[in-house]
Amino acid sequence: MNNFKKIALCAAVLLAAGLSASVAISQQAADVNVSSSAAAAAVSHGATAIVAADVKDVNESADNKVKRAYKVSKNPHFELEKQVKAYLKEKNLRAGGTTNARGKVIFYKVVDVDGNKASSDFFRQVELAYEKAYLSALKDFSNFLVNKTSSEISSEFFNDDSSNAGAFKNEKAEGVSKIQAIGEKILALSEAHLDQALQKAGVDPSQYSSRPKDEKIRLLNDVLIARTKSATSIQMSGITILDNFITVNEDGKAAVAVVLMQSPVTQDLALCLKNRVPPNLKAVGAPLEEQLPVNDDEKLSELYGSRLLVDENGPAVVSFGFWSVKKSNNPTIQSRHIEAAQKQASAIARANLAQFLSLSFSSEENASRGTKTEEYAVKDGKTGMIDSSVVEAAVESIVDEKSRLKASANLSGARNIVDWQYEDPEDGQIVVGVVLAFSMDSISAAAGLKANQNKRVASSAVEKNSESSESQKSRDAVSKKSAVTSALDVF
Repeated sequence: MNNFKKIALCAAVLLAAGLSASVAISQQAADVNVSSSAAAAAVSHGATAIVAADVKDVNESADNKVKRAYKVSKNPHFELEKQVKAYLKEKNLRAGGTTNARGKVIFYKVVDVDGNKASSDFFRQVELAYEKAYLSALKDFSNFLVNKTSSEISSEFFNDDSSNAGAFKNEKAEGVSKIQAIGEKILALSEAHLDQALQKAGVDPSQYSSRPKDEKIRLLNDVLIARTKSATSIQMSGITILDNFITVNEDGKAAVAVVLMQSPVTQDLALCLKNRVPPNLKAVGAPLEEQLPVNDDEKLSELYGSRLLVDENGPAVVSFGFWSVKKSNNPTIQSRHIEAAQKQASAIARANLAQFLSLSFSSEENASRGTKTEEYAVKDGKTGMIDSSVVEAAVESIVDEKSRLKASANLSGARNIVDWQYEDPEDGQIVVGVVLAFSMDSISAAAGLKANQNKRVASSAVEKNSESSESQKSRDAVSKKSAVTSALDVF
């Protein structure tokens, strides 16, 4: 099969988004043209043999062709927790870091969507909630692998029950400079003029009079504070989204969930794609068009993130990005809004691809908790009255968390498989999306086209140099002839 047929097949096969359906396992090697050096590199990057059972397991990990219950009557967060747990139980998987016989590690997170279904920004809020859920699940995954925690507990106690503990000392005021005195006179004069103006307006100036500050003496202080600092950081490839979920209740409140999974197989295939070398495949899968929900814009609007598949040519990552369109009654402006949303969706899809291939994640969390009880004697600055026992008690609970995710990858060969548009039947909101694919076949096709282009550029440069050399010779000949003629003319 030549490269151009491969390109056409890849574009047709990858037309949509989602993971799964049953797979026809074929005992063929991936038909990818690579150099001998790349083949040698494959020994290190694709050391794990990917057998038929692995391919079937990867392609059947999630079923994105099945429509999910969209509306529920109860709390969407609670309902989605139950739905995800039932989903994992059905697939005989357990979340929270435990692995099954195939070495899978599963983490998930449910996040509430800000705003309401009736909001014009609802689908944007949904996309952002998915990103928040992905980040939160990734934090749990990272903490499972690497975590450094430090903690400290401190206490402080002070009590003054002396016989004169609540007495306020009348200390002599310090003198003021001449400039300060002038400033105070200016303020006094301004205040006098303002008081006169208020009186003329029928307003009592005394209700706005300045007053000395209240004075406070601490009599008792009892504090207990516990602080915990937790940090995690990983660099990882092959963390794929097993599935994503969304649920909306009758009041328009929504929640989303993201299920992350990594296994030795997904990590090995991710490294092969990242390093552009074929894996050690002992079996391949069915064409992507048999695994994806083709021509179903409604289903595409529900999909988020990247999915790892194995097609008839080897591993492929399919990535979904979507964004909602701002409405306008002007057709020209509306088309611009659609174009802008499409670009945003494409950026999201590319980010998802890069995160699967290679990501760097770090998070730091500082938590403090404790109790504080204080007793004061307080002197009122205006009246001079003293309250000898003012008690303030509080329970402290503070969490300060910062997480950062970075991803960088060479996506040459990533293909824009399909641009889709979906209009919500309830409120007419328009959502647009992009489906990208990054596969061994598309990598090989892009490399071949680039090599041919480089050859043409090199050939063109040689021809240009040859033409330039002939032109120079011609100019030299003309110059010599002219010089001889001029000499003859002299004689």
